[in-house]
Amino acid sequence: MKNRSVARCLAFLCAMAVLPAAPLATAVRKPSSLPPLTAQTELLRFSAGASGQAAGILQREKPDNQPKEEETSSAPAPVSSQPEAEESQPLPESSAALSLPEAYRVLDADSGQVMELSPFDYICGVTAAEIPIGFAPEAVKAQAVAAHSYALRQMGLQLKKPDPDLQGAFLSTDPAHFQAYLSKEERQELWGDSFEENEALLESAVQEVLSCILVYQGEPAAAAFHSISSGKTESAKDVWGREVPYLVTADSPEDAENPAGNGESSLTVQEAAAILSGHLETLSLPEDPAQWIQITERTEAGMVTSAKIGENTVSGEDIRSWFGLSSANFTVECSGETLTFRTKGKGHGVGMSQYGADAMAKEGHTWEEILARYYPGTEIARVG
Repeated sequence: MKNRSVARCLAFLCAMAVLPAAPLATAVRKPSSLPPLTAQTELLRFSAGASGQAAGILQREKPDNQPKEEETSSAPAPVSSQPEAEESQPLPESSAALSLPEAYRVLDADSGQVMELSPFDYICGVTAAEIPIGFAPEAVKAQAVAAHSYALRQMGLQLKKPDPDLQGAFLSTDPAHFQAYLSKEERQELWGDSFEENEALLESAVQEVLSCILVYQGEPAAAAFHSISSGKTESAKDVWGREVPYLVTADSPEDAENPAGNGESSLTVQEAAAILSGHLETLSLPEDPAQWIQITERTEAGMVTSAKIGENTVSGEDIRSWFGLSSANFTVECSGETLTFRTKGKGHGVGMSQYGADAMAKEGHTWEEILARYYPGTEIARVG
């Protein structure tokens, strides 16, 4: 799981490095089998408040020839039979140019075959793989929109510069580099006797938001997500060194109260020394193990950005990777011959917190309001 999370971070960085994505207006066709859910494109514009969270008012923008109107608008742990909440992996001139493809070409990482999946089938498979179906429906819808936005963005990048390893596909089921995917058969095996009930919930949620895409300045957004934050999400600039206007620190207070975000990992000082020696070319450790890892800098949300290990300066993400920690928001304690890491949050912390989304949904918030909190400054484009 940890290696997959690190690989996803690298994959997201690669996607960010080639901003903007290729315009989709001339490359993506309207589906022939799936009727559009709306006859015209509408945008829900999210305005950010002083705290970095979206304001409570969503303004629905209609085409220029239409009048405007305004309208207002502690998560449990996943059931063991469901996939654990995971972490992931910004632009044509107008979002009105976006449309759904007839099919997503997806490379099956196991068989090596390229599948052609309808948008509905693909987003169902991705949503089921990326968030527990036991989470509240509005949270599942928010995940589906984020996943679909990511898929359209990656499709645009592949149309601009194809990756030969994808064999002509736009996406892959390899969760280390793209989004995870569960086929209907895999979902049936996973859910067992609960398959029909869970499948109905999944299909209902996806169908409702299938035509909704998260965009920034008219292009599909790089909608990063993670399992749970420490109570504040991280910014893309702090985690990946690249500023993204809508991937900024946002309050997610429900996460701070959720025990699912607390982790602990212990090992002997001998094991810790071996791990550090294996990753650092030169290493001279103090005699006192309590002094081995000295945290020197954190982000506003708490992620360790810099630490001293002997004469070496490393990042919190380095330490997270080396020791298999849930997040880079951690403390280190030494008692006798035991070194203990205590973590807050799970995942890289950027974008939507899935547990935070679930908590918001249980409080009565809509999927639009969930996305507004975690991706301030973005819009929802309805595409046919």
